[in-house]
Amino acid sequence: MKRTVFALAAVVAANQPVFAQSNLGMTMFDATLSQSQVEVSGEKQKINQIEGRADFRISEHHGVQFDLAYTGYNAGDLGHLGGHIYMVPQEDWKYGVFGSFSDFNDYEGNTVALGFEALHQVSDTIAIEGRFGLGMANPDNMDFIFASGATHWNASDNLQMSVGLSVTDIDELAFQGLTYDLGLTATWHLGAAPLAVTAGVGIMGVRGRDQVDPEPVLSLGLSYQFGDVPGKRAEVRNRMFTRHDPLRAFATLNQF
Repeated sequence: MKRTVFALAAVVAANQPVFAQSNLGMTMFDATLSQSQVEVSGEKQKINQIEGRADFRISEHHGVQFDLAYTGYNAGDLGHLGGHIYMVPQEDWKYGVFGSFSDFNDYEGNTVALGFEALHQVSDTIAIEGRFGLGMANPDNMDFIFASGATHWNASDNLQMSVGLSVTDIDELAFQGLTYDLGLTATWHLGAAPLAVTAGVGIMGVRGRDQVDPEPVLSLGLSYQFGDVPGKRAEVRNRMFTRHDPLRAFATLNQF
């Protein structure tokens, strides 16, 4: 059964480095508002999302990041709280551990996830990001393992390209399959203005016993950014970890 997924996102973001007078200070912050229109089995749904991230420098080589998000799916409203503890042992590496807790407001369920993640600056224009971990979704005690990877390429001072793949393996009586979410995103920064236009294309689906055919995903977005540093976006000190939702495809395809 074919489903067409079309997402039109309006994004407002801020990313302002702030250096405190003490050893503990906020170094980066961003906030995002988005709305997506998704058609699943011929039924249209709107996915609204509010997301914020904040980065704090503990020492020259250590820091923490916090994520806060709200997402409205057809299955219910999902609140998300996440934390990251990381090290920056050298200028081109940033890695650490992360954990997250998500809870459905209109559904008796929650998810917990833990894992390891890393950012690496390959060159002056390319950075790669990866993570893996495991989690549990209640009330069915559904275990899952997940992994994701992305490459970010600064094609110019104005254009940034990102390609990413996220997979989650679930092997339970209630559900058995491998969900996948593959996407390509282009971000065009409007000169010196703190604005950027984002367009993306991708697919998501499920392979395995509870298979769901690949569904196309299209996205458009407008972002407002503070403190952006053209030419230095690949540097790990100027980039926060991506907030990751291992069950995004699972929830978007109405598998709850």
